[in-house]
Amino acid sequence: MRALLISALFVTGCATAQMTTMKAEFALGSATSLCYRTVDGVDQLVTDQIRVESVNGDHDKAAQDYADYKPKIEKARAACNTAEDVYENADKERQAATKINKWDNFNAWLPALLQASAFVTQAISDIKGLVH
Repeated sequence: MRALLISALFVTGCATAQMTTMKAEFALGSATSLCYRTVDGVDQLVTDQIRVESVNGDHDKAAQDYADYKPKIEKARAACNTAEDVYENADKERQAATKINKWDNFNAWLPALLQASAFVTQAISDIKGLVH
């Protein structure tokens, strides 16, 4: 009876880790999608504002605004790309785990998934601040 209870706890623990990792994977997928949409939207808005400045003859301000803006948007795009890479690699590991029903390698992705989610969430927050 005791061995059965220990086995049940072990299986439950593995299933919980698997579910937690899957939830983190799917959350990162959503955050990555939001990151790309936000970056594209902010990029369009800020680029349009800079073009208006340039068209209105304020070339120095437009050049300075672009110089200030460009590294920030590129950093945000890099965050989106990094998150996408983590998501895709974890997804491949999940698919492999499904075929052999061995989840340890997939569950090991949890810290990377959580870190990428935090990184991409911060990137989204940072670039939203670019829109006046």
